[in-house]
Order: sequence, then structure tokens, then C-alpha cells
Amino acid sequence: MTEVRPTSAVSASLWERDKEVADVERALDALCADESSSGSLLVIRGEAGLGKTALLAQTRRLAEARGCTVWSARGGETLSSVPFNVVRQLLQPALLSLMPEEAREYLGDWYDIAGPALGITEPGER
Repeated sequence: MTEVRPTSAVSASLWERDKEVADVERALDALCADESSSGSLLVIRGEAGLGKTALLAQTRRLAEARGCTVWSARGGETLSSVPFNVVRQLLQPALLSLMPEEAREYLGDWYDIAGPALGITEPGER
């Protein structure tokens, strides 16, 4: 009897997701081929229980194997009342690594508004 295993690119939790993984790989190949690219956004959506989390985990592994920097965030109905939740998840780690002066320069005139919204500075008096 021959044992059937998933390919090294696809984890066992992604059985029958070959099309989706191939789509992700094409998107990553296109992104990595364009050295002038400043980034890209990949959105995976679907009903609960369809395996989005496993597909996103595989996407992260494939992207990181190609040398891509991966930022990710998760949204959900229970977090819809939290202002800027997804934006904070995406940007806060990168912005917190900056010195306060660098963050102020990066955000420019928006620092006083965006800084508190992103959780990188205390709210001002406004």
C-alpha cells in the first residue's frame, strides 16, 4: 500500500484546496517578480468553517519562504465596536518599532490624529 501525503507546499489541513493555494502562489509570484512593488493586499473571505485560517497560515508560510514581509490582521463581528481594530493590528507593530521622532515624521500632519488611533501615542487634548 502506498502512503499518500500532501505536497510539501500544502499542509495536511488544506486538503482539496489546491485551487486556492495555486491562486495564492500566483499572487505571490507576481508580487515577488515586481521589485519596484511597494506591496500588495490579498483578501481571503468566506463563511465560517471553510478553512480561511488554515489558508491564511499557508499563505504566510509561502510568502515568508519567498522573503516577503507579511502583515496580517483578523476582524470579526465581536471586534466591530473596537475603533480601528484591523488597522491597529496591521500597522502598530511596524510603527512601534520606530523612534517617536520617526513616527512623527512618517505620519506628518496626521500624527496627532493617527498616533492615538493607531495606539502609538496618548490622545491629545483634542
